[in-house]
Amino acid sequence: MNTKTAILIFARSAQQEALDKGFRNAAPVFEALNAQILKTVKQTGLPYFLYSEEKQRGSTFGERLTNAIQNIYNLGYDQIISVGNDSPHLTKKHFTTAEEHLKTCPLVLGPSVDGGFYLMGLRKSHFNPISFLKLPWQTQGLMTSFIHLVHSKKIEVAFLETLQDLDTASDIAQLLQVGKSLPFKILHLLKNCIQKAFQTSYYQDLFLQKVCSLTYYNKGSPVSLSS
Repeated sequence: MNTKTAILIFARSAQQEALDKGFRNAAPVFEALNAQILKTVKQTGLPYFLYSEEKQRGSTFGERLTNAIQNIYNLGYDQIISVGNDSPHLTKKHFTTAEEHLKTCPLVLGPSVDGGFYLMGLRKSHFNPISFLKLPWQTQGLMTSFIHLVHSKKIEVAFLETLQDLDTASDIAQLLQVGKSLPFKILHLLKNCIQKAFQTSYYQDLFLQKVCSLTYYNKGSPVSLSS
């Protein structure tokens, strides 16, 4: 059977990602991640659709993703491979492997370390919007709930390797420790984030030490920070 596959990049702008994920002055990191995923997707040669917050419709993440997927199926595609922008180790091979799996399997998942998934490949014949909306999106229980759902419906699933994604500032250290290469620009920006965080903590510690030493010297009497 001749099927048509499209890629959905479901990702917000760099400024919105940095704001929602609580990364201070980290918009350049997400700008690089957005550019990287776009570059990787183009390498596959598959048609793709980029849904940033300007095109997303719905009041919840689940509604916005479900609507985006339905929109692309409505264009006549039989299969969709959906990804975000927060998995810097994602490569062209992950897409080609997912597309190959979809020839014999209706669902492909790329698990992320935090309990979600960085990639989902799905045939139109197995897309159920109502079931999608009930899933606990953006929680650690997403993968478990999804697997329980597909098993209850006796749907076969193919899995890709597990990757570390970037959801919080603490994930940066994990990304740098994983034994996989990162694009140079992203690696440089992540290291800068770590360095800035260290410097901030360092100076905060010096400040607290100074205050504590003054407090001790005055044997509990108030310390005026303006003096």
